[in-house]
Amino acid sequence: MSNIHPANRNFTTTISWRKNNFVNLLVLAFFGISFIGILNHEMWRDELQAWLIARDSSSIINLFENLRYEGHPGLWHLGLYIITRFTGNPFWMQIYHLIIATSIVYVFVRFSPFTKLQKIMFSFGYFTFYEYSIISRNYAIGILLLFTFCALFTRCNRNYILLTSILALMANTNIYGTMIAIAIGATLVFEIIVEGNINSILANKRKEIVISIVIFLTGIGGAIIQVLPPPDRRHGVDWHTTLDIERLTETANNVLKGYLLALGYTPLSTNWGFTLFTCFLLITIAVILVSRDKKSLFLYIVGTCFILLFSYTKYLGAIRHHGNLFMLLIACLWISSNRNKEYDILKTKNVFKNKTIDLIKRHRRSLISLLMCVHLAIGVPFFIRDLIYPFSASKATASYIAQDHRLNKLIIVGYSMQTSVPIAGLLNREIYYPQKNSFGSFVVWKNNIRGMTTKEILAQVGELNRRHNQSILLIMNSPLDEEEIQAIKPSLRIFKEAEFTESIDEYEKYHLYVVSAPSE
Repeated sequence: MSNIHPANRNFTTTISWRKNNFVNLLVLAFFGISFIGILNHEMWRDELQAWLIARDSSSIINLFENLRYEGHPGLWHLGLYIITRFTGNPFWMQIYHLIIATSIVYVFVRFSPFTKLQKIMFSFGYFTFYEYSIISRNYAIGILLLFTFCALFTRCNRNYILLTSILALMANTNIYGTMIAIAIGATLVFEIIVEGNINSILANKRKEIVISIVIFLTGIGGAIIQVLPPPDRRHGVDWHTTLDIERLTETANNVLKGYLLALGYTPLSTNWGFTLFTCFLLITIAVILVSRDKKSLFLYIVGTCFILLFSYTKYLGAIRHHGNLFMLLIACLWISSNRNKEYDILKTKNVFKNKTIDLIKRHRRSLISLLMCVHLAIGVPFFIRDLIYPFSASKATASYIAQDHRLNKLIIVGYSMQTSVPIAGLLNREIYYPQKNSFGSFVVWKNNIRGMTTKEILAQVGELNRRHNQSILLIMNSPLDEEEIQAIKPSLRIFKEAEFTESIDEYEKYHLYVVSAPSE
């Protein structure tokens, strides 16, 4: 017989119902609004590059061969590969990505220890609501696995096989997921050593620990093998190991961009002294906020160092990459909220006792709310801007070509390989790329790709015209000037068909030219 008083049971049921109701309404609102967002989002080159790799790979082995030039492990692309076996419409990639983004919100809202207001602000913040929701890339799936790990890790009973399986998958989402997974793996070892229960765990869970280690190392090893550049890869092969104050400043500025977003793009951020000081200040505050728990403090320091070291030595990255610094901080705040209330690493050392630290600790909730408020204040306008203006002119360009039967029958030449990828994906056909002197869809970033002048590209267009005895549709990202047009006369005739210049992405504006022989 239950010892719970009926009144207490009813009160508990009411609280549970209200919590579930809040979760369901917030998740449903996120999905509904984001669905409207993807309907109005024009996919750009990075999104459709992944789709085309998956679609045009003849097998899973061929998929991973093509991915050697991308610098990413293949979990996201593997999911796309499965989808492309059933449909050639990239809209389903957006639906797949939206399901992942909505799952992030569900796990965060349902299981994280943050307040309701913080959960709302986070759900509609820049990264969650826009960068990792509307734009379909391989970063959201890594965040979903990170938050799933947090939800399971903060439970009383740990299943290390399940936890390391999640880390193995996380490592195979993108290089930042790999680094965070390694940092979390080190944190699991750190926790066991610091808490001094190695003998107890080995005695009770020896088989589970062995299997977990194998799973973790297999996942990490597989991810590293996939991102190692082949000898002929064009990008991502150089290392920066010398001290360079400009690069150090740019690396520090990544923290500002990850935590404060647009504030990291202000003119002040170009001053190296301001940037380094602000970066140090933000990281110091973050350390104080997560220091309530030694595991979360260790994870924050190791994970942040990994990402910043990679930024400095290998790749500075873009805003979507800097978001991993923010998401790592959120994960550490999540874990630190589940700490032993008697333990605080900064309280155990008298040297750390001062009014500033105490002030930050007392206003912990307010500081977290302020951080999430900044992301909300920037995320919503970005979402609205994407609703109002085309992210890329690729969709309008591809629709124009598809609806004109005359143009759609022509051979299409893309002046720029990278920015022609969206046209190939949306038209579901190959485009001739002069840089590699062949037809293709996605770009294989080999070092034999060379830059070409407009004169050289027009010469190849003329050769295609003579070889196939038909007009050529040339896609440019900027208009041809009169001198370039006159240079090819009288051997060819160039007619400007249309232009599509309304685009948030400044590189994906398109100018269409029909090139034909004078006799045509």
